[in-house]
Amino acid sequence: MDTNKSGIKSLSNELKQFEKAAETGDFKIILSEENMIGSDSKIIHSINKYLNKYRKAVEYDIMKYKLTSDALSIALWDMDIVVEDPVSPNNKFTWSQEFRQMLGFKDKKDFPDLLHSWSDRLHPEDKERTLDAFAAHITDLTGKTPYDIEYRLMMKTGEYRYFHAYGNTQRSVTGIPLRVAGALMDITNKTEMAEALQEALNEAKSANNAKSEFLANMSHEMRTPLNAIIGLTGLSMDDNSVNEETRQHLENVREAGITLLGLVNDLLDVSASGSDFNEENMHKVKLEHISIPYAHVLVVDDNFTNLDVAKGLLKPYGMKIACVDSGQKAIDAVKTLDGRFCAIFMDQMMPDMDGIETVAAIRALNTEYTKSVPIIALTANVASGNEEMLLNKGFQAFLPKPIDVFRLDAVIRQWIRDKEKEKEYFRTEIPDQNPVDPNINKKSILYGKQIEGLNIDKGIKRFGGQEDPYIEILRAYSKNTKKILATIDSYPEEIKNYVIIIHGLKGSNYSICADESGDFAKTLEEAAKAGDWDYVIKNNPLFIERSYKFISAIDEILPPDDSEKNKTEKDKPDETILTKLRTACDEYDMDGIDEAMEEITEFKYNSDEGLADWLQENVDQMNFSEIVEKLNALR
Repeated sequence: MDTNKSGIKSLSNELKQFEKAAETGDFKIILSEENMIGSDSKIIHSINKYLNKYRKAVEYDIMKYKLTSDALSIALWDMDIVVEDPVSPNNKFTWSQEFRQMLGFKDKKDFPDLLHSWSDRLHPEDKERTLDAFAAHITDLTGKTPYDIEYRLMMKTGEYRYFHAYGNTQRSVTGIPLRVAGALMDITNKTEMAEALQEALNEAKSANNAKSEFLANMSHEMRTPLNAIIGLTGLSMDDNSVNEETRQHLENVREAGITLLGLVNDLLDVSASGSDFNEENMHKVKLEHISIPYAHVLVVDDNFTNLDVAKGLLKPYGMKIACVDSGQKAIDAVKTLDGRFCAIFMDQMMPDMDGIETVAAIRALNTEYTKSVPIIALTANVASGNEEMLLNKGFQAFLPKPIDVFRLDAVIRQWIRDKEKEKEYFRTEIPDQNPVDPNINKKSILYGKQIEGLNIDKGIKRFGGQEDPYIEILRAYSKNTKKILATIDSYPEEIKNYVIIIHGLKGSNYSICADESGDFAKTLEEAAKAGDWDYVIKNNPLFIERSYKFISAIDEILPPDDSEKNKTEKDKPDETILTKLRTACDEYDMDGIDEAMEEITEFKYNSDEGLADWLQENVDQMNFSEIVEKLNALR
């Protein structure tokens, strides 16, 4: 018993060391078979056997790669993305030692594992097209855009040489980039290197596959002995004859085995996926929006700023966008336009009827359409388990707020895009292949402007790098937030739905990249949920005061609204325009509504009995059925 007890204690310590080594990819360590007897000794011997086998295999693959690399003068690079997030600061960019030496550098200190180590050395005439080509490859979620380009790089000596670069990306099932690996070849004497190029590229892929294959194989092979260790120690712990000290050692072995098994499973997951990209040059990456003008979607959110943000993010796809501000209005819209919406974006937290209740009511309509129409959850609640809960409640997908454009694009491609409809649509409608950017040569309004607590650059990037959509969102935020703040200006503990209102303010602040205000709203929301009204009563006035100052600062940098100046006078709106507005409201056509209201508000009316103002107010409140009823009565 003493020998086995000593062996178990030793194995516990060795497993902890092995766990640390495995996390760094170092599998040179072997487990000691000393003091182990019977089946325990056989298990350890089996583990060591597999470790030796796969260590030799990977060392042989690395040796083959190095021989080929030296002979062909190629160098590898790779990027790993964490949690499928291309802009995460934790993403890792790695240059091989051969890459550094090819450019005349010695080590990581001389040429760090950073993206700009390479990008800063691109020839000025080649830099933009090279980065654009890389961005196009990464952001094409179909994986059809290759990264295969020639450019000039400056050596350490200051000399420029020609290189051929190639990259290949592993992606998730929705096309999100996970891992990028590639090769670089000096082609200054390209005539001598032409025949070797293809072999070099194959070696780059082979090396990447060898790494994944090694991780996958070793993970599979180690599961059996690890499960045996966990199972046998569990059985031994159930033996009443085992004393407390030995039982504690067995527990340590079992916990270490479970941890190591989890690590092995993680390694298997990594080998099947991978990682990608550094935030430093992310501004060079522009999402390529697909054109889906045949699509009609419904967006549901009780916060008007969040609706405007969603419209701004969806608009580049050319789809028709309908918006409502409550669950009941969403149900009415689905009933009215039965089968018209190809997807519904639904906020989770809303007053009276929340997103989950609204989805249940829509599904309960029990038509083939309402049972299957894709409904995507929009929520600032990213607590663990919330996504799974929503998917079990009738939602097809989950988008956390603030909405990430890459995740939104993946959802659109998976749940909204219809390639058959595209073929039919573009058979008669030929899209402009070279559209003129209306912002070309347009003077920037926000350039150089700063507001404490607002990340303007980040906000512009969120809306495709265009100022105009972001300015309109800021204008809408100013207008809508003032109204909302007035509803929580006193005695918040007595205000019905305070948690939902402050939750909406949290989301709208995050959406415009006002993270400080969003964080403040978040603390108030959490305090209200916990019933800590003393904190809310003390801090709610401060939140309101800061919000008004923040809004004033936004208003100061925005161009003045001259819409009321120099208007032509008329008696009342034309019947044709009112008919256009009524039809658009009846069909929940936001673009049509906006166009009709733009025509109506071009004029100043002398005898319309306040109709134009009433229409604007109810359009702002999305009371479309009331507008239809009113205009029908005026016929």
